[in-house]
Formats: sequence, C-alpha cells, structure tokens
Amino acid sequence: MAQAIWQNLMFWTDEAAWKVGRDRILAVQVCEDGYDYTLFDGNYHEIDGGQIDNLDISMVEARQDILESFHLAHRDLREINYEDVMERAFEVDRQTVEHFEGKESVLGKLAEATEKVSPTVPLTNTRKQNDKEAGYED
Repeated sequence: MAQAIWQNLMFWTDEAAWKVGRDRILAVQVCEDGYDYTLFDGNYHEIDGGQIDNLDISMVEARQDILESFHLAHRDLREINYEDVMERAFEVDRQTVEHFEGKESVLGKLAEATEKVSPTVPLTNTRKQNDKEAGYED
C-alpha cells in the first residue's frame, strides 16, 4: 500500500532520489523534454548521468528504465532526500577539485626535469662537433 501511495505522489514531484542496493544512488528530476538523472556510487561520486526524452512516462517508469539500463533493476530501493543527495554530491565534487588544484601536474614535472637534463647545445651543433671529433670534416 505504501509503495502505491509513493508512486502516486511521484506524479506530483519534480525530483526524487533512491538508495539502490548497498552502493548506488539514483537522482532523477523532471526537465523540459522528460527526465534528467544522475547515478552515483555510495560515496556520491558521479558514475553516469543522462536524460530520458519521453514526457509520456511517469517518473517511476523512467526510474525503472534507468535501473534496467545499468542492470540494477533487481536491487532494493529506498527513498532518500533528493536535496541531501545533490548537496552531498556537490560537496564531494568540490573536495575532489580542490584536491587536484593543489597538485602539480605530472606532465609539468616531467617537462621541468627534461629541461634540466637536456643539453643546451642545439642538436645540429652537437652532431657537427661529434663528426669533427670522429675525423669527419665538412
């Protein structure tokens, strides 16, 4: 009975979220052409997102289509607060960006190391010098 009531209420809401099994979270919201969705792992890192362009289906049907496409339809569902999910995902994303902003890029470090090690003499001069030392003249 509670499930039927919840499905009927979902016709009147623009957004919803569910804990899917033990390690996935699905957030769905109504958009202009149908439904936007984001699938997160258990730590609120985005796994995938997309849009279902079909205004003729309910949010429950959209949710089912999404779960089936990720082979998650057999997992238990538990309703959770959409706003809490999105706030937590935003915070995790912000922390990830801050973590990487403070890191120097590996390519930058490699370029610096190459500059320190590579000869300052142009290759053509080095070749001419090597040829001269070997006894080859122009």
